[in-house]
Amino acid sequence: MKKTLLIISFLNLTCIYAWASTMDSIYFRAVDSSEVVNLPFVTDIQSDKEGNLWVATKEGLFRYNGYELIKYTVDPSDEYSLLKDEVHSIYI
Repeated sequence: MKKTLLIISFLNLTCIYAWASTMDSIYFRAVDSSEVVNLPFVTDIQSDKEGNLWVATKEGLFRYNGYELIKYTVDPSDEYSLLKDEVHSIYI
Protein backbone atom coordinates (compact mmCIF):
# COMPACT_ATOMS: atom_id res chain seq x y z
CA MET A 1 0.00 0.00 0.00
CA LYS A 2 2.86 2.40 0.81
CA LYS A 3 4.42 1.66 -2.59
CA THR A 4 1.12 2.43 -4.35
CA LEU A 5 0.66 5.71 -2.50
CA LEU A 6 4.28 6.66 -3.22
CA ILE A 7 3.83 5.99 -6.93
CA ILE A 8 0.54 7.93 -7.08
CA SER A 9 2.16 10.84 -5.22
CA PHE A 10 5.11 10.78 -7.62
CA LEU A 11 2.77 10.73 -10.62
CA ASN A 12 0.83 13.70 -9.26
CA LEU A 13 3.97 15.73 -8.58
CA THR A 14 5.42 14.92 -12.00
CA CYS A 15 2.21 15.99 -13.73
CA ILE A 16 2.11 19.22 -11.75
CA TYR A 17 5.70 19.96 -12.74
CA ALA A 18 4.98 19.24 -16.42
CA TRP A 19 1.87 21.43 -16.53
CA ALA A 20 3.08 24.26 -14.27
CA SER A 21 4.82 26.09 -17.09
CA THR A 22 1.63 26.22 -19.19
CA MET A 23 -0.96 26.94 -16.51
CA ASP A 24 -1.81 30.18 -14.74
CA SER A 25 -3.09 28.31 -11.70
CA ILE A 26 -2.95 24.74 -10.47
CA TYR A 27 -5.94 22.88 -9.12
CA PHE A 28 -5.71 19.80 -6.93
CA ARG A 29 -8.21 16.98 -6.77
CA ALA A 30 -8.48 14.33 -4.09
CA VAL A 31 -7.94 10.78 -5.35
CA ASP A 32 -10.57 8.30 -4.28
CA SER A 33 -9.32 4.89 -3.11
CA SER A 34 -11.31 3.27 -5.94
CA GLU A 35 -9.10 5.16 -8.42
CA VAL A 36 -5.83 3.89 -6.96
CA VAL A 37 -4.13 1.41 -9.24
CA ASN A 38 -1.37 -0.85 -8.02
CA LEU A 39 1.28 -0.24 -10.67
CA PRO A 40 3.66 -3.15 -11.20
CA PHE A 41 7.44 -2.67 -11.27
CA VAL A 42 8.04 0.72 -12.96
CA THR A 43 10.94 0.80 -15.45
CA ASP A 44 10.59 4.29 -16.99
CA ILE A 45 8.48 7.46 -16.75
CA GLN A 46 8.22 10.18 -19.44
CA SER A 47 5.86 13.06 -20.23
CA ASP A 48 4.78 14.21 -23.68
CA LYS A 49 3.94 17.65 -25.15
CA GLU A 50 0.24 17.26 -24.29
CA GLY A 51 1.05 16.75 -20.61
CA ASN A 52 0.37 13.01 -20.55
CA LEU A 53 2.51 10.97 -18.22
CA TRP A 54 3.68 7.65 -19.68
CA VAL A 55 4.75 4.87 -17.30
CA ALA A 56 6.59 1.77 -18.55
CA THR A 57 6.19 -1.35 -16.39
CA LYS A 58 6.84 -5.07 -16.47
CA GLU A 59 3.10 -5.56 -17.14
CA GLY A 60 2.34 -2.97 -19.81
CA LEU A 61 2.43 0.71 -20.67
CA PHE A 62 0.27 3.21 -18.76
CA ARG A 63 -0.81 6.72 -19.79
CA TYR A 64 -2.00 9.17 -17.16
CA ASN A 65 -3.78 12.23 -18.59
CA GLY A 66 -4.48 13.95 -15.27
CA TYR A 67 -7.86 12.27 -14.86
CA GLU A 68 -7.47 8.57 -15.55
CA LEU A 69 -4.79 5.92 -15.88
CA ILE A 70 -5.09 3.93 -19.13
CA LYS A 71 -3.29 0.60 -19.53
CA TYR A 72 -1.91 -0.57 -22.88
CA THR A 73 -1.00 -4.25 -23.29
CA VAL A 74 -0.57 -6.87 -25.99
CA ASP A 75 -3.68 -7.33 -28.11
CA PRO A 76 -3.19 -10.00 -30.82
CA SER A 77 -6.17 -8.63 -32.79
CA ASP A 78 -4.62 -5.12 -32.98
CA GLU A 79 -1.54 -4.77 -35.18
CA TYR A 80 -0.66 -1.48 -33.43
CA SER A 81 -0.69 -2.85 -29.87
CA LEU A 82 2.42 -3.61 -27.84
CA LEU A 83 4.52 -6.53 -29.05
CA LYS A 84 5.02 -7.63 -25.45
CA ASP A 85 3.74 -6.42 -22.10
CA GLU A 86 7.16 -5.88 -20.54
CA VAL A 87 8.20 -2.30 -21.41
CA HIS A 88 11.68 -1.13 -20.39
CA SER A 89 12.02 2.34 -21.92
CA ILE A 90 9.87 5.10 -23.37
CA TYR A 91 11.12 7.36 -26.18
CA ILE A 92 9.01 10.43 -26.92
